[in-house]
This record gives sequence, structure tokens and C-alpha cells, in this order.
Amino acid sequence: MWRSILAAVETGDNPCDEVVRLCAIKREWAEFCRDGTIFDAANLRLGWYGPHPSWAAVQQHYIDAGAYELAPASARDYFKATCRERAKLVAAIENKRRIHKLGAAREALGHRRPHAQMETDDDGEEGDLRMSHHWKENAAIARAGTQVQRLVAMEVHPYAAYLIRFALQEDGMLLVAISGGWRETPIYPSDPNVAEVESFETELLPRHPDYDELREIALTSNGHALIFSRESEDAETALEKNIALARLAVPTCGDALSEIPGSTNFVKTGPDGSPLPPVDDFYELATAAVKQDGAAIRWVPTSHPGYDDLAKIAVQTNGGALSWVRETYDGDFAALARLAVQQNGIALQWVFGAKDDVTGEVTDAPLADFCEIAALAVANNGWALAYVKSSSCPTSYFEIAKTAVQQNALAIRYVTSMPDRRILHFKGTQEVLPYTEYAELVRIALASVPDAKYFVDPSALGWRRWWTR
Repeated sequence: MWRSILAAVETGDNPCDEVVRLCAIKREWAEFCRDGTIFDAANLRLGWYGPHPSWAAVQQHYIDAGAYELAPASARDYFKATCRERAKLVAAIENKRRIHKLGAAREALGHRRPHAQMETDDDGEEGDLRMSHHWKENAAIARAGTQVQRLVAMEVHPYAAYLIRFALQEDGMLLVAISGGWRETPIYPSDPNVAEVESFETELLPRHPDYDELREIALTSNGHALIFSRESEDAETALEKNIALARLAVPTCGDALSEIPGSTNFVKTGPDGSPLPPVDDFYELATAAVKQDGAAIRWVPTSHPGYDDLAKIAVQTNGGALSWVRETYDGDFAALARLAVQQNGIALQWVFGAKDDVTGEVTDAPLADFCEIAALAVANNGWALAYVKSSSCPTSYFEIAKTAVQQNALAIRYVTSMPDRRILHFKGTQEVLPYTEYAELVRIALASVPDAKYFVDPSALGWRRWWTR
């Protein structure tokens, strides 16, 4: 019976109606449904009564608060009211999450290929699409935040406290809707032609009575909420509290490591003006940080005895972290690069010997194992072919290019058989292959993705119409 109740609450557009429906069709529930026992028990079991042990205690709460006229008529009505508010909240959070995922996928696509602007039309259509999505995401955030603000205003109802905590567990960034932190408002120059921010105005907000508890819930859920939950610098205990908050944030926001004493970014001093020593568990915190976000390696001093081990973890979390350690790693860089490109092939651009995808030149002395690393990179992501110069791998370039095109047919754009012609709207550089090898790659690409024809030298297809210029 309890399983049915909980399932009804968790699923469906209107879980209240679902429980009522089950009351109507399940004979074993009939007596408990008629006298309201089932709703009283469900409210208590789900925590919707807050600190109150029964429906009678909730009624007394409304009387004591001088808001008896706002009290639902029965435990059943209270259950339905809670479910309705929860459904509104869940819908807003899911909408925000869905739109955020779309934006994250768009951004990830840019990180996993060079020339993210490659297909941008001259009229800036792609930029318009990004801006449109930006506004949609902001609107979704505002709707979810509004639901939380409504609940704060409704805290005379015991279920509101439960729903606020539920919201923060689902999405810690909704802490922005809870008054109590501080925020920075950008101040722009008076000249309307200057877009850069001139300064920030710090604004302290009135504090919610349960703000400390709610902040901990939010930071545990999403450490990025740290950006608007720090203590005011004027508070006597601000430094100690902010360090403690950063600790909470690190497992879900590696960037929070920058707020921990011992990081390269931490410049605050103690009460006597002397620099704070690194925290005793800095290595453990740094490990959690780079496991969450490899780019957090930039906050680890290169002199730290565990730096090389942390660098290995970082590139396995995010291959792009190779950019932060390529000049500072003391171990076997080739082995580190192998780990990085197997996580994200585009990390090949940070390997010594990679081709500049704009100029087409190799500016660093290549690693002895560069071609082997390149083969691993294109097997992970065909776009990585953009960083391989044929003269750097004269005996294996064709096989590398073949692997790239098999992984992603559109990587065909990085090779050609006619260097005097350019593909429409293509801003990268191309490597020249013999016609027979190029034609084989074209066949592989078109068999996988027919639209790859728009990035193919038409002579390889025997076309009379030239699609290049």
C-alpha cells in the first residue's frame, strides 16, 4: 500500500488525483480513504507536516499563526494542496533542466570540435540561435525561481518548508531565490558604446531564518551555488565560513577549490595579515575537485608533491585539462597525452606537435609518439584530424585520416586532393592526399553520412558541377 502511495506521488501530472483514483478502485483502501487516515499517514510519512506529528498538530499550528482561515479543511485537502504545489515545482525544475541540457549539448559540441563557428552563416544565424536559447534558459530559471519564491511567501503552510528543501535538493542553483546571500550587480560605463563592466555593486540581502541550513542543502546539491551564497566580507567569521562553504561545494563544483587555502587563487590573509597556510586535507579536496572538473587542476600549485598524480586524474576527467599542465607536468607527458585524448580527442591540440588548425603550421617540436597519440585521438573524435599535419606522420597519415572519417564522416573536410580549391564556408586548413587515397576516404564518408558530400572535393565523385571555390 505504501509503495502505491509513493509511486502515485512521484509519477503522473496530478499525483493527488492518482491517489484519489486508487482510493476509488482499491477495496482494501476504502475505509482508510473515507476517514482520511490514508492521507494523514501519507502526509506524515512524506514529511509534509514538517515538525508536526499529526493533522491535529498542523491545525493547531495554523491557529497559533493566526492563519486558521488558510488551513485546508482536512488532511485529504492538505495532501492535495501539497501535491499541487509540488507538481508546479517539479514542472518548473524539469523545464529548466531540459533547456539547460540543450544548451550544454550545444556548448559541448563546440568543445568537441574545432571551428565551432564553421557553419555560421554570414548573417549570424548561429549567433541568433545561441542568443535565443540564452533567453529561453533565463526564462526557465526565472520560472523555477518564482516557484521557490512563492513557497517562501507561503511558509505559514508546513508543506512549504518541505518543498523548498526538495527544490534545493533537486537544483541547488535555486538558492538564488532564497534571500540571505549577497549578490554583485554589474555597473556599466555611462558611454552606451562601451559594453565592458566598469565595476560591481555588492548588495546584501535580508536573511531567511533557515538560510544556513538551506545553503548547505543547495551547495551539497550543486556547488556552483557558491557564487551567490558567500558570507559578507564584513562579517567577523566570514573567512572561516566561506572556506567551509567552499569545502561543501568542491565535490559538485571543482572550481570551488580556488576558494580553499593552498590554491593558486587564494590570496586572503588571516586576522593578523599573514597568508593562511594550506588546509591539511588540500590534496583530498583537490582530488575531489579534479574528479568533478579536470580544469580545476589550474588551482593546484605545480610545487605540490601530488601535482603529477592530480594531473593524471584531471585529464581523465576532462581531456582539455591538458592545456593547463602541458608546460608544468614533470612526468611522462606522452603517457599523459594518451590519457587525455582518449577522454576527448580534441585535447590533441595541446599535444606538442599538433597543427594549428587556423594557420596549418606546427609550432612545437613534435613528441616522438605524436602519431600514435593522434591515432588514439581521432579514434575518440574524428574532428581531431584538424590537428594532424600529414608531414608530421608521413607513413601513417592515411590510416589516421581513415580512422577519423570512420569515427566521424564529416572529418572528410580536413583532407583534399586539390589544394587550390576551398570548400564553401570552411575556415580550417586541409591536408593534401593522393587522389586514390582521398577517393577511398570519400567513399567511407558518404556511406556513413550522405551529407558529407558538401565537404568533398567534387572531382573525387566525377561531378561536373563544382561545389567548391
